[in-house]
Amino acid sequence: MIRPAHGLRYLGVGVACAALHNVIMIATAGAGMSLAISLAISYSAVVIAGYALHATVTFEKRYRWRGFIRYAAAMLVNLPASFILLFVLKHFLKLPMFLAAPLATGVLFCWNFLTSRWAILHVGPDDLTRHEAA
Repeated sequence: MIRPAHGLRYLGVGVACAALHNVIMIATAGAGMSLAISLAISYSAVVIAGYALHATVTFEKRYRWRGFIRYAAAMLVNLPASFILLFVLKHFLKLPMFLAAPLATGVLFCWNFLTSRWAILHVGPDDLTRHEAA
């Protein structure tokens, strides 16, 4: 069940992560880096910050390696999606990065909520066995 508090906290953390992503994308574009390298740098920074903030603030859970790996994998789907969106916005529509990056971020926002929630709150068979043994 999606709780309203999760949605509100997700919005706050999501805005912070989106801001970090956009600052990195705009700064690296200004430095002349390729889109692929910019996305790799942003992914690395945002996946670490995003998991830490979503786990503790949004969903009030402890850090778990399995949760982090699921979160990183779910966010990995964003790389090709971001690349395609940004490529279309920047190269076909000729938008500057300061417009293209926020637009692409907005398109992926809802998808990220659902996948973040799954990654952090998911309880697998190993988790159940551990809880039953405790």
